[in-house]
Amino acid sequence: QHPRLYPNRHDAEILRKQSHPRYRILVGNLVESAEWCLEQVPRRDWIPPAPSDPIHRNLYDRFYAIMKDLAITEHLAFTHSLTGTEKYGAAAREWVLASCSVWKREAEGAVDGGKAYAVSRLLKGIAVGYDLIHNLLSESEVVEIRQVLSSICERYFAEYFDTPDKRGALFHTHHA
Repeated sequence: QHPRLYPNRHDAEILRKQSHPRYRILVGNLVESAEWCLEQVPRRDWIPPAPSDPIHRNLYDRFYAIMKDLAITEHLAFTHSLTGTEKYGAAAREWVLASCSVWKREAEGAVDGGKAYAVSRLLKGIAVGYDLIHNLLSESEVVEIRQVLSSICERYFAEYFDTPDKRGALFHTHHA
């Protein structure tokens, strides 16, 4: 049953009725930022990895694009969950599906540490959005999202996170 990780339906209903002034301020700030998110347009084009990227320009373009896309996705999904407002749910659904469509090609190509952190952020953001708006998705959308998550997860787990040099206690790179 969804959501699995964050406020379940019962908890969300309790939170929506919360009247404590500090909580109302928090929700007001969440809504204010969600209004900005509604003005943003979901990405339509994938940013492929560059074959040569000696100063990491492409890596950071891709990383920050993923960060922005999934920050908006999660923000809208949380706002929908905590307010029950349909427009935030509809927008979160659009962003989750756009992120799957645009970034699904992360399951292709070489797997490396430069991409692993951004891909982890991508997976987490899609999963959070999926979980919080699950009831707004059609069965075919659920299948699509799960396929994207699974294909990328399987690839990065097998070819990066489950390799001997990454499994041990000595693995401590910048974002490990």
